Amino acid sequence: MTNNPSETFIEEALELLDLIENQLVAIEKKPDDKEILNNIFRALHTIKGSGAMFGFIRLSNFTHKMESIFDEIRKEKIKINKKIIDLTLSSCDFIHSLIM
Repeated sequence: MTNNPSETFIEEALELLDLIENQLVAIEKKPDDKEILNNIFRALHTIKGSGAMFGFIRLSNFTHKMESIFDEIRKEKIKINKKIIDLTLSSCDFIHSLIM
């Protein structure tokens, strides 16, 4: 564990990315599971907010776009599908590259 807040953010963001990836696998099997959907949304929201707080503005802006998609899914304006899941997995890779 480190005392550097920026490094702590990175560690937590990487854990959240793992959580998102695991939840995406789960939602593929249970596309109507609101709890899984909320877990993904909250993780994206946390990465976005914490990223902005620590100066990762590009990360925050990009993650905000993903968060908005999942908000639309939560509001049932769009339905989760394989294309969105695959896009989110690719986005997690991109977010990871922005962190590292």
